[in-house]
Amino acid sequence: MVTLNLPTAYSPAGKQGTSSQCIPEQELNLLRGFATLAALLLFNVAATAQAAPGASSTFTLDVFLGTTGISTGLGSGRNAGLTAGATLGFHPFFHLTPGLEVRGTLPIDQGSVDGQKNVLGGLQVATQLSRFHPYADILFGRGEITYLNGGYQVPGKFIFYTASHDNVLSPGAGIDFALSSPWSIKLDYQHQRYAAPVVPSGYLNANALTVGIEYQLARSHRR
Repeated sequence: MVTLNLPTAYSPAGKQGTSSQCIPEQELNLLRGFATLAALLLFNVAATAQAAPGASSTFTLDVFLGTTGISTGLGSGRNAGLTAGATLGFHPFFHLTPGLEVRGTLPIDQGSVDGQKNVLGGLQVATQLSRFHPYADILFGRGEITYLNGGYQVPGKFIFYTASHDNVLSPGAGIDFALSSPWSIKLDYQHQRYAAPVVPSGYLNANALTVGIEYQLARSHRR
C-alpha cells in the first residue's frame, strides 16, 4: 500500500494536522490493469510499425478545449471550468481504435462549497459510425480540492480542511461529431472519484460534463 502524507488540515485552535492518504488495493489493481493494457497497446503499435510491406498504419493526434460543468459531490457543490486535452490514436483493430489520452480541468467559477481541478491520463478506446466517433476512457491522476468559506469540517471532528491533494480515478465516455475536416464537436462525461479525507467514506464522487471543440492536429497514414 502506498502512503502519501498531506499537511492540509488545521484545527481552529491553530494546531497543525497531517492527513495520510492511501491508495486502496482496488485502485492498485486498476493501475496494474492500466499498465497491462498500455503494454498491449504498445505491442500493437510495434507490430503495426514492423508489419510486412503493403500493410497500413494510422496515427492521429487530436486536441480539444471545452467548458465543463461539475457536480463536485460535496454537498451542493458546483463548478464551472475549462477542460483541455489531447488524444494520440493508434492503428485500429477489430473496428476499435486504441489511444492514449491526457487532460486537465481548471475551475473558473468554484461556486460556494469547493473548487476542483485535476490532471489525468489514461487509455481510450473509440470507434467510428459515419460522422459519429463514440469512445470510452479510463483515466487516473491527481487533483486538488479547495474548500471555501474558511474550510470544510470533518464530520465528528474538530478539524477543518482548506485544501486536499487527492488521487482521482475517472472512467468516462463521450462522442465526437465530425464537422468539416479537421474540426469536431465533443460531448464528454466523466465520473471522477476523489480519494478525499473530508468525508467518512474517504471518497468524493464528482460528475463532470464537457462540451467543446476538437481539432485534428496531425494524421499519419503509412503503407
